[in-house]
Amino acid sequence: MGMDVFGIKPKSKAGEYFRANVWHWRPLADYIMTVAPDTASPCKDWHSNDGDGLNAKQSVELAKILRGEVSSGRAAKYVHRRNAILASMPDEKCPICEGTDKTLREARTEYFVACHVTKIRPCGHCKSTGRARPWATLYHLEVRNIEKFASFLDDCGGFAIC
Repeated sequence: MGMDVFGIKPKSKAGEYFRANVWHWRPLADYIMTVAPDTASPCKDWHSNDGDGLNAKQSVELAKILRGEVSSGRAAKYVHRRNAILASMPDEKCPICEGTDKTLREARTEYFVACHVTKIRPCGHCKSTGRARPWATLYHLEVRNIEKFASFLDDCGGFAIC
């Protein structure tokens, strides 16, 4: 799943369309709301694909802010700090197998019809350890995505998140 962001009145190919899968969009949207809360605020829900967005003037202003963050090095520092926080997070009980080291479906099968189970597979998410990285660590932010979105904003003529 991802977020498709369409330019309303694109001036170029770059302003027609921006796509990010959900693992990249959420941190980008959070970053935007952190560094440009006033400019970003007309878009009420950055985490929904219900068609919300910004107009042309707001988009250009946001592009200018994002480019300033990148050129000053603040974007790279934010990304580095975010990555360090995520890296320091301890592993958690696996949400797929619930710490049993078997997939949830197989654990239920074993529980309900133990006499019919011939092979129980290890959990692929935690690799049979029962522990996994927190979900937050699956979401990625990179400076190049900030730059790509700024390029889209410059030429989109306003956008809608769909």
